[in-house]
Amino acid sequence: SEAVIAKYGEMVSLLAQNLNAILTTINVVNPYAQIIILDQYNPFSGIESSEAMIAFDIASENLIGWMNGVIIGSAFDMGADVCDAYTAFAGQGSIYTRILEMDIHPNEAGHALLADILLKIIEIEDPVPETSDKTPWYILGIVLSGAGSAFFMKNRRKVSA
Repeated sequence: SEAVIAKYGEMVSLLAQNLNAILTTINVVNPYAQIIILDQYNPFSGIESSEAMIAFDIASENLIGWMNGVIIGSAFDMGADVCDAYTAFAGQGSIYTRILEMDIHPNEAGHALLADILLKIIEIEDPVPETSDKTPWYILGIVLSGAGSAFFMKNRRKVSA
């Protein structure tokens, strides 16, 4: 319905505002941070158990496509990388999520797949001598509550005061 589409539009607009604010803050606090944004997968993708589920999959594809457009656009604008969870999970919702248990979150296989993709994106540097100004540490898990998008960033350098 038009009311539902309008509500989704409000949600996606809020996602864009929050995402841009978060990315701006990270860049101000640490301009050397590598930021990797996890886009949204579709947990219903490939689930074709009924006509209602197929219709829901189509509707969720539209919303997730809208959300991912915002995520990819914001990432591009702010120089962040995107971890393509959407493509990785495409057609395999029942393999990589707990959707058949009515839970949209990744299962162990889904988390392992996401970790593999993230590790391919993260820059692997040579071990850093203790006297270096580089500090190889990771921050994982700035999460946009309710949006299902996670941010993973790696601090490349100490930020001097």
